[in-house]
Amino acid sequence: MTTPKSHRLPWVRLFAETVAIVLSILIAFALDAWWDDRRENAEQRRYLVAIAADFEANQELLRRYESMCREVDIGTRALIGMLEGPGPGAPVSVPDSLVTEAAFVATYDPSRAAYEDLLNGGGLASIRNEALRHDLAAWPPQLEDAPKNETFAATLVLEQLLPTLGQSADLKGVFDLFETYWVTQGFPDEWRNRTTEVLPTEPLVNLLRQRAWRYWLTLEEFQRLHELQDSILSAIRTEIHGIR
Repeated sequence: MTTPKSHRLPWVRLFAETVAIVLSILIAFALDAWWDDRRENAEQRRYLVAIAADFEANQELLRRYESMCREVDIGTRALIGMLEGPGPGAPVSVPDSLVTEAAFVATYDPSRAAYEDLLNGGGLASIRNEALRHDLAAWPPQLEDAPKNETFAATLVLEQLLPTLGQSADLKGVFDLFETYWVTQGFPDEWRNRTTEVLPTEPLVNLLRQRAWRYWLTLEEFQRLHELQDSILSAIRTEIHGIR
C-alpha cells in the first residue's frame, strides 16, 4: 500500500535542518575556542610584555652594577698593591678614589613586580615555551643565590674593613665621594688627584684581600645571572613576536 504524499516524511528537509543545527553548534564551539584562544593569547602577551620591560630595566641595572663591581675590584687590588709596597710603619699617600672604591658598598635590587604578577595570576602555566617556563622558574633561586658573596662583602666592609681603615687613615674626605661615585659611576676630575695618608697594617691588607676575593666571586655569580636574564629576554621577545 502506498503512503499518500501528504503523509510522507520530508527526509530531505529534516536532513538539511539537522545538518544546519549540527553546523551551527560546531561553529559556536569553534567561535568559543577561537575567542578563548584569543583571550589567552592576549593575557599571555600582557604578561610577557610586562616581564620584558622589567627584565630590560633589570639588565641595564645589572650592567651598571657589574661595571661598578669591576671598578671596585680593580681599585681594591690597586690599593692592596700600594699598601704592600713600603712595608709596615710607613704611611702611604693613596688616591681617595681607591679608598672609596675599596670601601664602597652597593646592592643589586632588580624589579620583580611583573614576575610576581605572572605567578599570582597563574600565567606561568599558560606560557607554551617549555624552555622559557624553565628559565623563569629558575630565575628567583638564582636571584637569591647571586648576592650571597655580595652580602658577605658588604658585611665585611661595614663591620670590619671600615673600622680597621678608620684606624689607619682619616676617612672624612673619602666619605664625601661615596654618593658622587654611585650617582655618576666615577669621580669628578677635580677630585681625582685628592689623596689620603693610609698606614699599612697586616689586618687591613688581609681584609682588603678578602673583600677583593668576595667581589670577584660576586662578579662570577652576576655574570651567570646576566646570561640567564639574557636568555629569558630573548625567549620572551620570540614568544611575543609569535603571538597573534
